[in-house]
Amino acid sequence: MKLFIFLLPLFALVWGSLAMAQTQTDAATLTQLAEGGDLVAQDQLAERYYFGNGVKQDYKKSYELAKDLADKGYPCSQMVMGSLYYNGFVLGKNVKKAFEYFKSAAGNGSSVGQLFLGLMHYNGEGTAVNKTEAYKYLKLAADEGLAEAQFQVGSMSQRAEGTSKNVPEAIKYYRMAADQGHVDAQYALGLVYGMGQDTAQNMKEAIKYYRQAAEQGNPNAQYLLGLTYFFGEGVTKNAAEASRWFTLAAEQGDVDARYNLGVMYAKGEGVPRKKDEALKWFTLGAEQGDARCMYNLGYLYDTGDLIPQDVNEAVKWYRLAIKNGNLEGRDRLAELEKK
Repeated sequence: MKLFIFLLPLFALVWGSLAMAQTQTDAATLTQLAEGGDLVAQDQLAERYYFGNGVKQDYKKSYELAKDLADKGYPCSQMVMGSLYYNGFVLGKNVKKAFEYFKSAAGNGSSVGQLFLGLMHYNGEGTAVNKTEAYKYLKLAADEGLAEAQFQVGSMSQRAEGTSKNVPEAIKYYRMAADQGHVDAQYALGLVYGMGQDTAQNMKEAIKYYRQAAEQGNPNAQYLLGLTYFFGEGVTKNAAEASRWFTLAAEQGDVDARYNLGVMYAKGEGVPRKKDEALKWFTLGAEQGDARCMYNLGYLYDTGDLIPQDVNEAVKWYRLAIKNGNLEGRDRLAELEKK
């Protein structure tokens, strides 16, 4: 089973994408209102300058607008101050102060503030690790519709982190995020159904979500979708289609996909039999430490199958494979070393 990264500090990325997507007053009108003393306009303009949304990005100007408004309870400005401290812009990095500003924003109803606060509680940034508090704030943000928070709540519910294990809830929140295009949630749902994780295996649903994540470029999903076509699990067996998905994953560094592609090119299964391609993918996999690829390189050089026989290269790769835990070539290596 392939594991996925659970939590990352997504601060500027998540908040920024939401801020950009909002339909807001044009920058010129907002600036005019702000200069006339409209505090709400100043609050929104602080966020605009932070991201460069309709105005030239200027962290210092963003800070100048936000510093007093944040203390007066304006959530956009509180998010600006928290992000400035978290990222170290203008004010220098201070995760404790960032935590306090995000906490204030969350208390004022900012769903993104709730998300950030949950992540900081989970990771122990600016505060002690507290999975229960993390789950509480992430769920608040999830119920406000934030896909990232929905994914995190799904994962915590599945893993019983900060809450009791609740697989139906995990699936519910994963699906909510997946329906918004959240690639990690799509991959997680694929695993739940494909591996039968805590629920009945359902390859039709697994393939649906693997495909969604794979089409967004997730290499793990691409690899697993390739496997379903290779073995004909839930779909008609199709080696050519398997090779297509393995190639996409392999090009992103997935070592299992590289190994499988090497085998397919060595055998001519789903792809033409090509020595250069087989060597390419086995070599790339071997360079990542994959002992199967090392053994296969040893075997090809040993047997002269597909490529010219080279005993020295065979010995080199067999030794490396054995050193890395693949013992298949042990007896053959002993024979070669006697010669």
